[in-house]
Amino acid sequence: KFIQRARHIEVQLLGDNHGGLVHLFERDCSVQRRHQKVVEVAPAPNLAPEKRKAICDAALAIGRLARYENAGTVEFLLDADTDRFYFIEVNPRIQVEHTVTETVTGVDLIMPGRFMQAEAITRLVAAQQVAQGRHAAVCQRAGGVRQRRVDRQG
Repeated sequence: KFIQRARHIEVQLLGDNHGGLVHLFERDCSVQRRHQKVVEVAPAPNLAPEKRKAICDAALAIGRLARYENAGTVEFLLDADTDRFYFIEVNPRIQVEHTVTETVTGVDLIMPGRFMQAEAITRLVAAQQVAQGRHAAVCQRAGGVRQRRVDRQG
């Protein structure tokens, strides 16, 4: 299917080996050059709350179906004209854009053993402690140097 005005939306997942699974919301990675992400923004701008929930719920459904363990990213294309979204792929690894998610949620994705510690993920899920409290954007510059800009809400 050809999508004329597509947005690239990613959802960060954390899963443990006891069935615990949590999403860490979405980020918009639509600004790309030669298939390389140039700007990543979280939360995704101009995304209706019900669409955000539907995309995050779809990512969780995919993770549950696969019995996903570890940190990973579920990627979607969102058709800006029809507001429908389509699954692209799951990347079973930490991506460069993880810092945007860390900034917005306050969850450290790199801490050794973070995603294999079932009790940590179970606590996140049970307490629903993960929340978006900030906005963040990361821009890729020449030579791969990254620059971060963070704005607090409130």
